[in-house]
Amino acid sequence: MHNKSSVQKLKQTIIFVLVFVVALPLNIIFVSALTEEENYKASLAAKGFPVSYHEKLWQMHQSYPNWEFEALNTGVDWNTAVAEENASGKCTVDISETSRLLLSKSWGTYNQDGSFTYTIIDGSQANQTGHLNTTPIAIAFFMDPRNFIGDVKTIFQFEKLAYDSSVHTLEAVEQVVANSFMNNTISYTNTSGGTVNTGVRYAQVILQAGITYNVNPCYLAGKIIQEVGNSGTSGSVSGTVSGYVGYYNYYNIGAYASSTGDAVTNGLKRAKQEGWDSPEKAITGGAYFIANSYISKGQSTAYLQKFNVNPYATSPLFTHQYMSAVHDPAQSSSSTYTGYVNRGTLNNVHKFLIPVFNNMPDASASKVILNDATRYGKCNSDGVNVRASAGVDNTLNPKTGYKLYKGTDVEILGAYRTTNMSPMYYHQLWYPFWYHVRFTATDGTIQTGYVFEDYIDTSANHTININTSKTLGYTLSPAGSTDKPMFMSIDTRIATVDSNGNVVAVGLGTTKIVAFLANGAFDVLPVTVVEGGTTPPVDPPTSITSPTYGISAGYLNVIGENTSVATLKSKINGNAYIKVFDASGNDITSSTDNIGTGAVVRLMNGETVLDTATVVVKGDVTGDGKLSVLDMANIKLCLLGRQTFTGAYLKAANYNNDPEDKISTIDYAQMKTYLLSK
Repeated sequence: MHNKSSVQKLKQTIIFVLVFVVALPLNIIFVSALTEEENYKASLAAKGFPVSYHEKLWQMHQSYPNWEFEALNTGVDWNTAVAEENASGKCTVDISETSRLLLSKSWGTYNQDGSFTYTIIDGSQANQTGHLNTTPIAIAFFMDPRNFIGDVKTIFQFEKLAYDSSVHTLEAVEQVVANSFMNNTISYTNTSGGTVNTGVRYAQVILQAGITYNVNPCYLAGKIIQEVGNSGTSGSVSGTVSGYVGYYNYYNIGAYASSTGDAVTNGLKRAKQEGWDSPEKAITGGAYFIANSYISKGQSTAYLQKFNVNPYATSPLFTHQYMSAVHDPAQSSSSTYTGYVNRGTLNNVHKFLIPVFNNMPDASASKVILNDATRYGKCNSDGVNVRASAGVDNTLNPKTGYKLYKGTDVEILGAYRTTNMSPMYYHQLWYPFWYHVRFTATDGTIQTGYVFEDYIDTSANHTININTSKTLGYTLSPAGSTDKPMFMSIDTRIATVDSNGNVVAVGLGTTKIVAFLANGAFDVLPVTVVEGGTTPPVDPPTSITSPTYGISAGYLNVIGENTSVATLKSKINGNAYIKVFDASGNDITSSTDNIGTGAVVRLMNGETVLDTATVVVKGDVTGDGKLSVLDMANIKLCLLGRQTFTGAYLKAANYNNDPEDKISTIDYAQMKTYLLSK
């Protein structure tokens, strides 16, 4: 018989065991949750994603477990990529929709009254229309995948557009077309006006087109709906438009308004030329056009069609880019997302190809301050709203609303990119940059808040003698951050700045040097270059070298069109010793003049020529530094045997960079595609 003490001990033991058993499942669940996250992030690392990608992709995985992410190792240095995309014409913004830090003054003209006239690509500054070259701070933001992979809309710029049999099934295509006119068998009007019933479903034709031409058929189906709508009543697919009875254009290829007709008419004219006299032919033929232009060439995402950084693409890096608008992938991805939501397929399997660059900023810092920049400024307008945080939609500070007035002194506490993300591209272009300021309000109280950067001016408090250099110091927050800011100059004709913050004064005047971080924080240093320094910043090199352009066999290539003398020199090492001459041997004295094929770059120490290289501007066989139908016509004459190119002009005509400098129909076709895209 047990005594009382033994019974008590037994009870205590039983209670302990029961508590342990009850607690054990909770413990296991807790450990399991941690392990799932750690394992998933480890799998991302194994795929080649840096740590700075992990958290955002993990969050996406939790919300959409069917989504799959693949890293594209570009092998390209991050700063090099931004510099390449900064060539004239490659990345633009709408002049009417943007802020001053996004408007590059490296292309344009100063007027006698001190104002500046931008080089407008397709409009006029007076009417605030058209596009102009943007600045590296915009290029870096829209090129950095980490700014978009955490947003359910903008991530779709990375969706793979190539065919994948494991995902792109007939059932998947049927889901996309379920609520549209294509949820049916194909019945159409032929060129004689008769009705043809095929008995074949639209989804079958779209799937086969995707298989044949290696295109995501769900993307094709969505693109058709985006172009012609759900109802199928568009003239592009009705088959009943007068003069084009029996012809179809499901993707609206060539459908643009012109003096020769409206968009539908021109699209059907193209369909007739292509022989698209049935829905099957139009769907399949259009798929070939889409695939052959970009997807089959290795530019299989919307991002890669804008920023060609795929080392496996058929076109050289940073060439054959579909559009110049720097924000286009982010903008178009929103409509892709909306399409999936409307069709109920957002949770389906979607595969994403996300670029990774070498030496990317690690995004460990949240604030950057240039040591030489002034921390004070003045408001340049009346009635400027002060916000509680960085963004035009954020509440006023306080809600009753303090405002700044022209001439109000402010202390600059920091500078940041807007936190607004929806609609993402709108806010990131119209109101992207914000100063955090402290000021004395009209009621005498000290207030703080955020003000749109365009409304705060800081004077040019830093002076550099021409032909001298200075390396800028900076401070990061929080302390101990290992991040490294990027740098840019608003006007590279006044001063250039490299990736290490080394500023070189190359022309008289005032510019702004901007330091910025991957997360959008920035600081501005206005710099004035004055007479006084005559000693070049470094000893002359022994040969012409460039971190941007290729140099071989005495040729400097491949340079983009509309490249100015100042831009060219800024991308050549030891540019203080560089002189540029036109094809006739005349010294080009204006830094704003464009460089054409046949121009000669000379590395000179005084009157001594140390090295020379002949300029090759891609596609520019006329030597005017621009690409036009005249260049295309000359290449066609060459193909017909009526024109011969030699030297730099032969290399310029070799548009697809054939290693043997052969001129073929491929060169002509690629150049035609480029000109049409402009």
